[in-house]
Amino acid sequence: MLNREEEALLKKLKRSEQRLIAAYKLVALGTWDWDLITNEQAWSDKTYEILGVDSNVVVTRELFESLLHPDDLDYVREKLEQGISQEDDITYGFRIIRPNGEERYIYSHLTFEKDEQGKKVRVLGTNQDITDQKRAEQALRESEERLKAAQSLVNLGCWDWDLKTGKQVWSNETYRIFGIDSGIEPSRALFENLIHPDDLAQTLAATQAGIKSGVDFNFEFRIILPNGKERYISAHVGIKTDELGNSIRLLGTNQDITEQKEIELRIIHQAYHDPLTQLPNRMKLNQELECLLQPGQASHHPFAILWVDLDYFKQINDNHGHLAGDAVLQDVAKRLKAQTQQGDLVARVGGDEFIIMLKSAGDVQKLNACAQNILKEFQHPILFENLLLKVGTSIGGAIYPLHGENVESLFRAADIALYQVKEGGRNAYQLAQLDD
Repeated sequence: MLNREEEALLKKLKRSEQRLIAAYKLVALGTWDWDLITNEQAWSDKTYEILGVDSNVVVTRELFESLLHPDDLDYVREKLEQGISQEDDITYGFRIIRPNGEERYIYSHLTFEKDEQGKKVRVLGTNQDITDQKRAEQALRESEERLKAAQSLVNLGCWDWDLKTGKQVWSNETYRIFGIDSGIEPSRALFENLIHPDDLAQTLAATQAGIKSGVDFNFEFRIILPNGKERYISAHVGIKTDELGNSIRLLGTNQDITEQKEIELRIIHQAYHDPLTQLPNRMKLNQELECLLQPGQASHHPFAILWVDLDYFKQINDNHGHLAGDAVLQDVAKRLKAQTQQGDLVARVGGDEFIIMLKSAGDVQKLNACAQNILKEFQHPILFENLLLKVGTSIGGAIYPLHGENVESLFRAADIALYQVKEGGRNAYQLAQLDD
């Protein structure tokens, strides 16, 4: 018979065992016991369930090892021997193949009992089926890999900037886009050093405006890679705010749009330039003149135009062919550009007609000097293959606002002056006449 104290202790022990069993069930833990002296093993019902074995089967080490994935067998043996001979508690993960062929991931924790001499005589272990967790991790890794592949495919990098701490985090693709080693700590200073000097002010202004407003924003800018190459970047920035509406975090993407931008620039160039001479065309010339004539832009800055027509160009085409004619036009373009200064513009506006916009010659004296220099330049023949081809120039000039206050009136004044030159024998220059 047990006395009251012993009965109370026994009840307490049973309650403790029940709580332990409940805890094991709660976390889906299976337990097992291996006597190292007798080599006998005992498994809990949960261990049988985890390993997919009928609970009536006699437990042996051979049975357990037969369930191990062939690629993990040596590893598990090594961990067991290591635990028995060297360490105390150990943990490790491995795979099993259940009798029905299903593969599962197991996480195991082992502890050891020792005799009076300190020799390990018993192993107590737990097994936990972590297959769902492993598969979720694998799915996450695969998703991340797909995201990385997609980001790489479209040259899209992600970044995160904590405005309170200043800490930034860049994705691998962001590092790649910026040409920076991924081991370098990202920072605002590092980013700003990459921005093209001509784009730095507008980039900083756009960022500050976004932070101040708390509204998502987009912008484009150029960077200069450490190797000196220039790239175009399109950025989208999302802003996180606190409960007071203050911006606290920026989450952004950077996309390398260099190839797209280069195509766009080529299309724009083709739309505004003559394909043979690569000079601006009439559309580009009109655009530049309209900018000069905008209210507040032109009133204090006189400028001039020269309308240049090639004399007897048709005879060159007729006598020597269009290849010769094309070569002459290309040479004329180079010579006319050589007579201009920074800010001036030479445009091809017709088959053998050119208009020069001269910001640098806004008075009669400078304009006359420029026209005379052009006439002198074309006293020298143009070499094509083994031919010396002679071409002259007839030039009409007009000055803003002296001869016209808009593009149409300036063109008309210069065209009339050009017509007078041709009527007078060609190869000369005439300044537009003032209206009476």
